[in-house]
Amino acid sequence: MLVKTTRILVAAAAVIAVTIGSIGSAQAGTLAAPAGNQFIEEMKTLQPQLNLSTTQQTAYDVAMDTMRQSHVTARMNEDQLQQQFQSAQQTPILDLRAIHAANLKVEKEDAQAREQSANAWITFYDGLNNSQKTAVSSLLKEQFAAIQNHPGKPYEPRTGL
Repeated sequence: MLVKTTRILVAAAAVIAVTIGSIGSAQAGTLAAPAGNQFIEEMKTLQPQLNLSTTQQTAYDVAMDTMRQSHVTARMNEDQLQQQFQSAQQTPILDLRAIHAANLKVEKEDAQAREQSANAWITFYDGLNNSQKTAVSSLLKEQFAAIQNHPGKPYEPRTGL
């Protein structure tokens, strides 16, 4: 009996760890561009300098709206997972299949939202002329450098191990 109880507790702890890890990776992965909200703010600052045509402005607006919707979708999915997790804690026996299925569903929805957002930004970028692309590329390079040099988690190249 003790062995069975221990196995259940170990399985429950594993599911909890996977659930929390999925929520964390879903939050981190909801951003279609580096640094998320910082990217949006810097694009808002850069946008007037780009002198966008009507077509380019429309693509920019679509990309911004799509990115915002992606953020909202990720937040709603996170709230839904947290509610399911809290209700699961009230039951004496966890339904690991249901928890896993809920995680997979959220991951799929978040991935679709990220892909839509990325495609909207790529469409916007493809419609820019070379000088506009240079300005946007400079912004992205600065953000990539900031991510790479972040003091909390320095960049470490993969060693193949």
